[in-house]
Amino acid sequence: QSSIDSYVIHMDVGSVRLEYLSDEGRIAALHRGKGPRGSTGAVELRALERFVGDKGLERNLPLRRLERAPVMASVGVIGAGPAGLSCAYQLARRGHAVTVCERAPEPGGMLRYGIPDFRLPPAILDAEIRRITALGVEIASSKAVGMDVPVEEIHSRRQAVFVGIGAQRGHVLGVPGEEGPGVWTGTEYLRRVNEGVRWVGS
Repeated sequence: QSSIDSYVIHMDVGSVRLEYLSDEGRIAALHRGKGPRGSTGAVELRALERFVGDKGLERNLPLRRLERAPVMASVGVIGAGPAGLSCAYQLARRGHAVTVCERAPEPGGMLRYGIPDFRLPPAILDAEIRRITALGVEIASSKAVGMDVPVEEIHSRRQAVFVGIGAQRGHVLGVPGEEGPGVWTGTEYLRRVNEGVRWVGS
C-alpha cells in the first residue's frame, strides 16, 4: 500500500507491519508481535504523526471540512497560539466565520517563539497555518486586543469570543541575582532567539 489512508486503516485493525513507512525509516515497529531491532511491538506515535503530517504537506492535502453547523456564527479568537489556532480550525471546518487577533508579528505563539527551529522548523509551522487559513480563517497579526483593537469592538462585531492568550511568562527561581542584566527565563531566552535578537559576543 502506498497511501497514508491505507496505512492508518490497516494500523487500526492491526493487520500490517509498520516498517519503514518513510524514506528515512523513522517508523520501524510492528502493530502486533515483535518488531525489528528487538522492539516490543509498540508504534512510535510521535514518528507516525510526524510522517503523516509531512506527507500531508508534501502532497498539499487540504484539511477536511465537516458538516456545516445548523447555525452559522461569527467568532473572534484572541491569540494565534496552539489554543487559538486549534479553536479557529475546529470552528472553520464546521462553517463558522473566524477572525484571529494576534499581538505578535507572526502567528504561532509558543510554537513559533518558544520552540527551537531544529525541533519545529518555521517552514513546517507556516505550512500548517496556511492550511488553516485556507479554510477561511482570517489572522490579523500585530493586533493587540485592548491596545490596537478595543475589546468592546471584538464583542460588538462577533457572536462569540474565544480567549487563548497562552502562558508565555517564564517562572523565576527566587534566587539572588536572577533579575540582573543578562539573566533570562527559559521562555524569554527562546523568544529572543526565535526573534533573531543578537546578544553580547555575537
